[in-house]
Amino acid sequence: MQINKMKKILFSFTIILVFMLMFFQCKKECNSEKLGDRKFTQTDRNIVPYNGLENLIFKDSIGDTVSMHPEVSTGRMYSYDNKFYEYYFSSEKCPPNYYYVEQNYTHFVGKDYGTSIWTDIYFDNPFADTLKKYIVIKVAFEDSQSWYFTRSFFFNSSTLFNRYPQESKIIDYNDSLKIGPKWFLKVYTLKQIQDPYGLKNLQFVYYSLNDGVVGFKTKDGHLLYLFIKN
Repeated sequence: MQINKMKKILFSFTIILVFMLMFFQCKKECNSEKLGDRKFTQTDRNIVPYNGLENLIFKDSIGDTVSMHPEVSTGRMYSYDNKFYEYYFSSEKCPPNYYYVEQNYTHFVGKDYGTSIWTDIYFDNPFADTLKKYIVIKVAFEDSQSWYFTRSFFFNSSTLFNRYPQESKIIDYNDSLKIGPKWFLKVYTLKQIQDPYGLKNLQFVYYSLNDGVVGFKTKDGHLLYLFIKN
C-alpha cells in the first residue's frame, strides 16, 4: 500500500511539473521584444509651426471674428511610450514585437469648443522599409452650420505630400499667398474632396509652414483668414 501511495504522489508531482514547464515555456514564447524607438527630429516637429501656447484670431470679410486658445496650458503635447506592434493580434494570443513611437499633438479650441484646430504628427508604420511620417490637420468651424475638415498628409522635412488623394489633395503651393487682405509665406492650399462624417465640407484649408493654419473656406465660399497669432 505504501508503494502505491508513493507512486501516486510521484505521478501527481510529475503532472504538476509538466504543467509548470509548459506554462513557463508558453510565457517565454509570448515575450514580445522592443525593437527600438521612433522619435521625430526637431526638423520633423517644425512641420507644425506652433509652440502650442498661441492665441489665434481669424476674421472674415465683414469683420466677424473667431478666437481660439490652447487646449492645454502646457502647449504642445508629446507622448513617447505608444507601442506600435508588428501586426494586429487578439488578446488571447501572444503579442508580437513592437516599437515605441512618438506622437505629437497641438490643439486649439474656441470658447464653446465648436471651433478648433488640431495639428498632430505620427509615424505611418515603423516596421516599413521606408519610414514615413504624416500630419493630421483638423479644422472645425461653426457659423449657422457646422463645418469640418479632417485629413492627413505625408511630410518630409519641410514638404507636404498627398496621402489619400481620393479624400483630399494638395492643389497648390505658393511662396507667398494673399488670403483676405493679408499675405502669408510658404502656403499649401489643401482641398477636402470627401464630405467628413456627414457634416458640411470645410472644403479648403490654407496651411503655412511659417504660421500653421492661416485660412479656411467653406464649400459655400465663406472665407476666414488668420488675423492675429500671439
